[in-house]
Order: sequence, then structure tokens, then C-alpha cells
Amino acid sequence: MIDLVIEKANFTFGFVESLKTYSQTWLRMSEVFKNRGNVLTVSRLQEALQNNFVKHFVESNLDIDLEQLFRKMQVYGMSKKVHVLIALTSF
Repeated sequence: MIDLVIEKANFTFGFVESLKTYSQTWLRMSEVFKNRGNVLTVSRLQEALQNNFVKHFVESNLDIDLEQLFRKMQVYGMSKKVHVLIALTSF
């Protein structure tokens, strides 16, 4: 029984470490999001941040205000969508 608890705890610690690595990568890649204007990627990131575990982890360990981040991502996404629509209708 104790071995099972330890095994599950080790799995959880490994998962959290992976999540930390991915979160740090997302932060480093934010410049890419800004420059590339990949609306789909921003949308996927917004979806991932809706997960309660991810949301709590980011807020508690990375000191990021997710409400402010969501607002900025929405504004960014809308501005990119407008540029895409303008480009599509100019043909």
C-alpha cells in the first residue's frame, strides 16, 4: 500500500516537473506568438489554461495574473483575426 502511494506521488512529481518545463517554454515562446501571429496556437494555449490544475499551477508558481493574460490574449487574437480577414477580402 505504501509503495503504491509512493509510486503515485513520484508520478505526480514527475508530471508537475514536466508541466513546469512546458510552462517555462510557453513563456519563452511568447515572443514567437507575438511576432508570428499564430491565432490557432494562441487559441490552444487559452484552452490549455482553462484546465483548473494548469491554471492553479501557473498562478501559484509563475506569479502570472491569468485574468489579465486572458484579456491580452483575446485582444491579440482579435487583432490578428482582423488582419487575416482584411488580407482574405483584399483579393
